[in-house]
Amino acid sequence: MKKSGIIYSRQDCHLCHELYVELTKVYADLVDFSMRDIDEDIDLKKRYGLTIPVLTIDNIEIETRPVNHNHIRKILKL
Repeated sequence: MKKSGIIYSRQDCHLCHELYVELTKVYADLVDFSMRDIDEDIDLKKRYGLTIPVLTIDNIEIETRPVNHNHIRKILKL
């Protein structure tokens, strides 16, 4: 069963889009990624502010600057 990945972003965030493209190329068979605009949710906006993109896989936050592939592989048990 695939894991759930969320990229917290904002409209027109090129870093967020690039992260989505990179991750879907590498992990598409293992994770269903979606984008979530933090500006649509006041709590998310307060929580993440300008720190986007933020990646979570099964509610575990993962470094995105640079992408921590070792952490992702550990979560995916690869």
